[in-house]
Amino acid sequence: MKKIIFFTFLVIFLIVFQIANSSKSDEEIIQLKLLKFGYPSSGYIISNKTVYYKDGSKSELTKPPKMYEIGG
Repeated sequence: MKKIIFFTFLVIFLIVFQIANSSKSDEEIIQLKLLKFGYPSSGYIISNKTVYYKDGSKSELTKPPKMYEIGG
């Protein structure tokens, strides 16, 4: 009896966990990936003569400045 209750609880827990993780939108997933790669959540960050923007683009502080758009 205890095994049945345990496996029932385990299956319900895994189903709820999977539903909770799959409820993220594509935009949220992209923002999380950008944060993982060092892009800021707001504004910009300057690091090693490179400006990283929150939308995923970056530019190098050279003459003339080079702008790189996010690509897939």
